[in-house]
Amino acid sequence: MSKIKTSARALPAKPNLENLKKQARSLLKAVQAGKASAASRASQLHPRFARSKRFDAEQFSLSGAKLVLAREYGFESWPKLREHVTRSASVHEAAVNAESALGQLLYSRLVLFARRIDWLSTAELRRLLQAADIDGLSSLGLSLLDANTKAELGKESTQSEKLRGLCDALDALAKEGRPVPLGESESARENLDDTACLVVLHASRHPHLLGRRYDLDAESTRIGRGDSNRIVFHDHSVSREHARIERRGSEFV
Repeated sequence: MSKIKTSARALPAKPNLENLKKQARSLLKAVQAGKASAASRASQLHPRFARSKRFDAEQFSLSGAKLVLAREYGFESWPKLREHVTRSASVHEAAVNAESALGQLLYSRLVLFARRIDWLSTAELRRLLQAADIDGLSSLGLSLLDANTKAELGKESTQSEKLRGLCDALDALAKEGRPVPLGESESARENLDDTACLVVLHASRHPHLLGRRYDLDAESTRIGRGDSNRIVFHDHSVSREHARIERRGSEFV
């Protein structure tokens, strides 16, 4: 039994059946117009003309053009090409729906952080969700994570796995109570006067921070622009890990 002759033309990443039908019609019109390149394509891959070694444009039909096109893309027949494209479209649609659902989950988690972080705007998060900008939401979520966690997420093979991992990482971050809400302590205190603290005295570019109080209620408190710090200041004048304050007995260093 002779092997079906096909070509090695690559299908687009997201093949469209209507576009392939247009390509077949274009091939038919080109053959009927007497274009040598189109006749060559048809004579090489259409079984009738390949056997006879004689190409007759008048006998070339739309079904023949579809067959030639299918074999150019490496399929035995047009029905098999059509089945592949239809199945690919279904898989792509399912992936899009899954991403959309995960985008909703990511949005809900980021909204919780927006209540704690001044630079994270709920209005901006809503705009990204409405625009289905999953990449935009992901970027904001990643900006809250440390370098090691980002590296682990980068190892995931699919977008859906990365989104699931990002949601899980944000859940873990929230359970740890980081980042500390701006101007708030991690625990309530009856007598704030007895608690060592930092107070913002100068904030020309960020007036909303002026007068905010940050209680030093841990053995070690890191300050910086990076989101892994307990106290975060998003300003170009602040280093990613700007300073660390440690409790040593009754004193702080």
